[in-house]
Amino acid sequence: LMVGLRSARVRGSRARLFVGCGIVAGSIAEAEWRETEMKSLAVLRALGGGDVGRQ
Repeated sequence: LMVGLRSARVRGSRARLFVGCGIVAGSIAEAEWRETEMKSLAVLRALGGGDVGRQ
C-alpha cells in the first residue's frame, strides 16, 4: 500500500496543496499538525514559494 502524503494541483499561477500524516495510537496531535505544516512548506518551496491560504 502506498499513500501520497505530499501533492499539489496546479492551475495557472495557483496551486492547491494536499498533505497528510499517519496517525497511530501514540500520536500527539500538535506534533502531527507541525509535521503536516512542514510537509506543506516543502511542497510550497518546490513550487517556488508564494502566499499560503487555508481552506
